[in-house]
Amino acid sequence: MTVTLFPSSQPLHPFFFAHQDDQDLDVDDRFEDFHFRRQPPGRRPFRIILAVLLLIGLGYVVMNPDIMSSLIDVASMRDGIFSKPRTEAPVPQRQGTRPAPLQTPPVPTYYEEQTVTVVLRATDGTRLRLSNDAAGKQPGPLVKAGEMLTVLDGSLIRKTWVYFVRTQSGASGWIKEQNLQARS
Repeated sequence: MTVTLFPSSQPLHPFFFAHQDDQDLDVDDRFEDFHFRRQPPGRRPFRIILAVLLLIGLGYVVMNPDIMSSLIDVASMRDGIFSKPRTEAPVPQRQGTRPAPLQTPPVPTYYEEQTVTVVLRATDGTRLRLSNDAAGKQPGPLVKAGEMLTVLDGSLIRKTWVYFVRTQSGASGWIKEQNLQARS
């Protein structure tokens, strides 16, 4: 191949470029070895998403007591939801036994900020020890018979009212209702 620099009839200086024939590039042969089969997507992401949704649903059911109790009721049915209701024979009551009457808790005698005095029985002596807890297990400060106390709070312990009181000197503790009298 001859290339001329000037478009005249005679080339001044001919340039020759090396030229090779086109080789047959067999691109198709290389790709025949590869199989472009599309693999189905993995099931692992699906399983993870399903597990997360299951945990969220389970947490919702456990945290909602109404749903939980209704599920327990349904699970405890013997015959199922759509069966006829069972009519069970009433349990006969014995003659001469009555159900225990409902007992109402005792009403507190004293109220907050009320001034009361300490009353002792003859066997208690002249002083009474207050307790640092309502159950009376931790000993507290001593108070004299007739000493004035201010009621701060009350609590029902084993069907008996106990009151949290403060003395005029600032000491405080719990005392049973039987050891108090309203100041007149």
